[in-house]
Amino acid sequence: MLRLVYSRHWSKIAGLLGILAMACLVAAVFTVSHWFSEISDSFVRYALTFVAVQTGLLLLLSAGLIIGKQISVRRSRTRDVILNGLKDLLAQYAAGEEVTQVLLRKARTHPNEFLEVVENSFRILKGSTQRRVEQLLERSDAYQNLLNQTVNRDPNRALKAISLLRKVNNSDSQAAVERALSHTVPVVQMAARTAVLSGHSEQAQWRVLEDLPHLAFWHRVVLFHQISSDSPILIQFLSQALSSHQEEMILTALEFVISRQRLLPIANSHHLAASRNLEIRIKYFKALPFFPTDAEATPALLRAGLADPDWRVRAMAARACGLLRVDSLVPQLLESMGTSKTSVEAGHAAHALAAIGGEARRSLQDMSASGSEMIHRIITEVIEREILLGTETAP
Repeated sequence: MLRLVYSRHWSKIAGLLGILAMACLVAAVFTVSHWFSEISDSFVRYALTFVAVQTGLLLLLSAGLIIGKQISVRRSRTRDVILNGLKDLLAQYAAGEEVTQVLLRKARTHPNEFLEVVENSFRILKGSTQRRVEQLLERSDAYQNLLNQTVNRDPNRALKAISLLRKVNNSDSQAAVERALSHTVPVVQMAARTAVLSGHSEQAQWRVLEDLPHLAFWHRVVLFHQISSDSPILIQFLSQALSSHQEEMILTALEFVISRQRLLPIANSHHLAASRNLEIRIKYFKALPFFPTDAEATPALLRAGLADPDWRVRAMAARACGLLRVDSLVPQLLESMGTSKTSVEAGHAAHALAAIGGEARRSLQDMSASGSEMIHRIITEVIEREILLGTETAP
């Protein structure tokens, strides 16, 4: 039945089943109507027939549900017995006892239960013991079937297969997971991408990273956290993406840097400060504190950002000034506060001046008395927040 549900022709099959069900109901009503042939009024006769057919169907459905429930309970009890037996055998195997052949026979007769027990064991066992269980899985008949399940039309089976195979560190399991990247169901593709990025195949990881710009934003956010920040393939991808002329690729790389909030050794990004794409400039200055800094280039970049025609870029540049403690840009930050027409931009500039401290903080306090009502309120909030958090910088 599941094969029909996940068939590419299911919509047509469902329509035909609906027509067939309606035809069977009409045929049943017509047949049963002969039992009430003594009633001369055809309206009354067919009304009684319809009620009789419905009552019969309800009784059959009730009986089927009761019988199905009894069968389900018995199967559940039997399955629990099988699972407990497999758990005991696997515990003996993990302890070093020679029960390999018994487990392999059980895996042949009860493959689903065997795979469930093995998957649960991977969450508990570590080191050499886990590797022994992996070897047992590879020797079982259920393993070859599992490799084929990653491209099964039933997404539930494909997801279970990917979930287990991602924990098996060999070429066959990695190849099976990579095949799921082309699955027709998006959730299976997403699971495969996650498994590939947390794996060891650099070629497959590059394939997934290159496809990131075509994914939804929340998909990218999830995938960003699946690969190690120290991965050479990741640094290579980010460097290539930031130096490319593809805006979607550049934005994807900047989103990664912003989401990780970690310093990354990427030095070919300065040209993005002058990008014609507004979104790139905004994200670049937001990500700037996580790129390697240069004593000469960084202040120049931030100065350009503070002079940008768009207030959102100026706000992110001011934010970066505070995180990097660039005290040479205090005059520009004060000017940005004085001319700003938005509370967001003024707020970032105020936080930056407070973070730099010293003379910058004193100038910020002086502006509180001479600035507008908005400036006074923002500066007051910044100073109060410093006091509450205990981060007030000594003058």
